[in-house]
Amino acid sequence: MYPKQNKGYALVFLMVSPILGLVYGLRNLDRKGKHLVLILFGLFYGLLLTYSEGNDAGAYASLVKSYYYLGWDTFVDRLIGILTQTSEYGLPIDLYIHILCGIAGSIFSSTSLLFALVGTVYGYFYGSALLKVIDFSNSKLKKISFLTFMLILLFVIHRSFDSMQTIRSWTGMWILFNGVFGYFKTKNKKYLLLIIISPFFHLMYGFIAIPAILAIAFKSLPKFLFIGIYAISFIFNVNSLAVVDAASDNDLAKRKLGGYYRVDKDGGTIDPIAMRDDSNKVWYAKYGKTTSVYTGATFFIIFLILGGYYSKKIMNNVEYGLMTTALLMATLANFLSFAFALYSRTMANASVYILALMVLLVLRGVFKKRPGINYETIGIWIGIIIFIPKIVYFSSDILYKTSMLLFVFPFINLFDTNLNLSIRDMINLFIN
Repeated sequence: MYPKQNKGYALVFLMVSPILGLVYGLRNLDRKGKHLVLILFGLFYGLLLTYSEGNDAGAYASLVKSYYYLGWDTFVDRLIGILTQTSEYGLPIDLYIHILCGIAGSIFSSTSLLFALVGTVYGYFYGSALLKVIDFSNSKLKKISFLTFMLILLFVIHRSFDSMQTIRSWTGMWILFNGVFGYFKTKNKKYLLLIIISPFFHLMYGFIAIPAILAIAFKSLPKFLFIGIYAISFIFNVNSLAVVDAASDNDLAKRKLGGYYRVDKDGGTIDPIAMRDDSNKVWYAKYGKTTSVYTGATFFIIFLILGGYYSKKIMNNVEYGLMTTALLMATLANFLSFAFALYSRTMANASVYILALMVLLVLRGVFKKRPGINYETIGIWIGIIIFIPKIVYFSSDILYKTSMLLFVFPFINLFDTNLNLSIRDMINLFIN
């Protein structure tokens, strides 16, 4: 079948069944076609996203409505406030969400359009990352082992389409990842631009991007220096009082840090995120959202170091760069562990680099079977087992956020939004 015909069929399938179109496109199109399919699937996923008023998506839907009657002068004033970091309390502090709300709210007065735009952008960068790491056209993928499949699965689900409803955090993560991966692969300076602009999607990338920049700027430094600093980071934290004091010089930074960590008048520390009561959560929600991911990522980092794989003789330039970036990000996360939110978001970024690296190494056949007991395979399986709560959590979360209309007739939502039920809602209808 001709490439144009394949693309035509994929687009038709996307209109009728986005999931069918996604599967067909990944199986039959070239790289550009696959990327287009992932972008369009992101658009449909965002357009049909199911959410409640209490989660991130619900909060952003309310924010869009506040833009319905926003004048141009006010829009520009808010824009200037974001760029100068002088935004008033309760207003957006990131350029990305401000522009999206301006388009979806001020121009079109549509909350649905917001998530369609978010899904499209997310699909672009998430899809680009998947295609950089996984060559879906490679015939070897049809013959991969179960172990290889599991590593690919972990990379794919780490922050998949279900995570786009947070809008800023993980869109920024995939932008930064594409910049880092692209630069180590091509040395093209345009990828440095992606690294630089990541803070415009979420302010936290102003510090999360630092390890990526260091990995690029000091790539010639000996690996033992990075490993040594990483080891030290398990023992020491940065001076949290100094961080709080430095943040107090800027009202915006003080407000943001105050939501994650603060010091009371008696000198005691308060971590509102870590203080949340998780005792009523089911086991996979309690451990699968963060704990198993960060523990598993740490295990893989140590596994590669102790196994002697962190070497320019074994890793190619891209793999070595990803390893160094993961190591430095995990180091920063450990140093920031005095505030769980800072640790968690930084470690989530470190995890995507180490998972991508594991996929690249296993697809390249670095972990070859040897006679006798294969300790490498045993080690990798231990890491995968640590991630099991994450797999279960993802399976539950995706059922809640994914619309049944992604399977068939997505445009029905334009005529009757009551038919836009999540997969879990549909299952409950049949059970009850």
